[in-house]
Amino acid sequence: MLYFQKQSLLYAKTLHDIALQCYRQYDGKDCKKDSIQFDPHFYGEYIFHNATIKEGKSQTDKKVQVLDIVIYSQTLLSTHPLRYAKRYILE
Repeated sequence: MLYFQKQSLLYAKTLHDIALQCYRQYDGKDCKKDSIQFDPHFYGEYIFHNATIKEGKSQTDKKVQVLDIVIYSQTLLSTHPLRYAKRYILE
């Protein structure tokens, strides 16, 4: 389990960097979502989308860009894949 956690964090950081670089270098439509097979056991995907969040004490609505990253891993101990998810709110 510790191996999954460390690898997932590493792959999520890598996918975060790839997604942001693609978004900055190309159009947002071209990089809206993508996936990558890191190795035979780890698979990751990301998606950019718009969201509205509540901000401050007055709870005013604020539109933000969100980056969701998910890392999946197959395990020999179960038929269910392990999943790691991370959400980044981009200003």
